[in-house]
Amino acid sequence: MIISDFGCRISDVVWGMWGWSIQRCGVMVHRGFRTVDAGLEYAKPVEDTPVQAAQGGVRRSVDRYGGYAELGRYEKDGVDFCVTLRSGNSGIAVVAPHGGGIEPGTTEIAEAIAGGEHTFYGFEGLKVSGNRNLHLTSTKFDEPIGLDAIKRARVVLAIHGCEEHRAIIYMGGLDREMRKKVSKALVEAGFTVGEQPDLAGSDPKNLCNRGIRGGGVQLEISSGLRRLMFEGLSRQGRKKVTLVFHEFVTAVRQAITDA
Repeated sequence: MIISDFGCRISDVVWGMWGWSIQRCGVMVHRGFRTVDAGLEYAKPVEDTPVQAAQGGVRRSVDRYGGYAELGRYEKDGVDFCVTLRSGNSGIAVVAPHGGGIEPGTTEIAEAIAGGEHTFYGFEGLKVSGNRNLHLTSTKFDEPIGLDAIKRARVVLAIHGCEEHRAIIYMGGLDREMRKKVSKALVEAGFTVGEQPDLAGSDPKNLCNRGIRGGGVQLEISSGLRRLMFEGLSRQGRKKVTLVFHEFVTAVRQAITDA
């Protein structure tokens, strides 16, 4: 059961029984179970980083830091941000490089898609405000634990969030065959998909394209759609998911599992 009403993260309820994990987010991790320090929770995002408009009304952040090393000099691991890795055995990695309060909802979506068999990686903002400052553009993303997990994956699916009121998913990435499968599954489930030049994920240096195949899939999920997946996009709101969340996760899981 994916939904959680118990005041803890979805992953803590569902996925704790599988494999080894690395967690630097106030969570003690052991093989076979996880215990949670409730003192560290996600923060409600505040967009105090400059935002620039893209085509079609999509809004995107301007990065404050040039890379992980610079970010690490000013932001504290385990306080301002955390890294989570749980290794699967399918050869598929589902990643949320802008999770927590950076692009709210993407961590929960990615971890539910990963389930027990696929690798999950998340870089999460934990700040009370200013989580947008932790955003590292996918072409420059260089957090080492995430890069190591991605380079070992046969298929990489990156979950992102963009600012748009419409309920839409923008498809990207260089794995065109997998992109078509995911797009078809989402459309058949009743979702709207599209493409945006600024969200195409076509650069080989894009995080989703750095796996074994040299091509992956990027899903940019609008804020309008993410709001329909949760009770709200605040820290508290994301603890409770909706039927839309389940339908989205099921469609994407089916598409990538058939890869």
